[in-house]
Amino acid sequence: MKYTLTLLLAVAALFGHSQTIQVPGGHTFDKKYLKNGSYDMTLFMEREGKMEEAFLFTFSVTYTGKILSVYTSMVMLADTTSRSTDTSISDGNTFKPIYRSSNSAFHKMVLNYGKNVSGYYYNKESKKKYFIKEQGSAFFDNYAYPYLLALLPFTTGYTTEMAIFDFKPENSRNIKTAHINEVTSEVYVSEHSGEHKVWRVNVYEDVPANNFVYYFDQETRRIWKIDFEMHDTHMVFIAKEG
Repeated sequence: MKYTLTLLLAVAALFGHSQTIQVPGGHTFDKKYLKNGSYDMTLFMEREGKMEEAFLFTFSVTYTGKILSVYTSMVMLADTTSRSTDTSISDGNTFKPIYRSSNSAFHKMVLNYGKNVSGYYYNKESKKKYFIKEQGSAFFDNYAYPYLLALLPFTTGYTTEMAIFDFKPENSRNIKTAHINEVTSEVYVSEHSGEHKVWRVNVYEDVPANNFVYYFDQETRRIWKIDFEMHDTHMVFIAKEG
């Protein structure tokens, strides 16, 4: 009897857990929050206990109903000639990824999504080319994912998971899981526009193992701030205003 009860609880837990995974074509995402526009965020990096401006990111989002495109431009503030660009295109109805490209002084990458993922990554320094071929399509593109994350039905205590495709040559695997493991209602204070009610969303990504904290405006789902650590360095994205 004890074994049967344990088995039933395990099955119930597994079933309940599987219901929380977001996949392309699901109906959880609220598309009313998708707004066309362009905005900037500054990336600060901690050095010797001080947060210093390091990069400027410009994000341009276009949603037509049929297509969601995200164009990202990054400039190193210490050397404005050092730039990188990323383009992510997803189906506007299902948010299934269609295309991704990335180009910088150090690499070039092109991905085509379909029933499988195919493409290449070229390291401009080492002259090494990696051919990418991954089975499956039940995931979202990494550069579209923060905007899709913003569309989730947040409430205090909300949890879910999202599978994300994110190729890097050093990856142990290219499909990572983003675990949305804590949501709380808080207030974000901007130096320019004052107080904003936000959803503070804790996300754990398993490849590589990193924790992110997003601050989404409760009314518009604008990203005000992203707090995280990478390569043992504390980093913060802050939305620019004005």
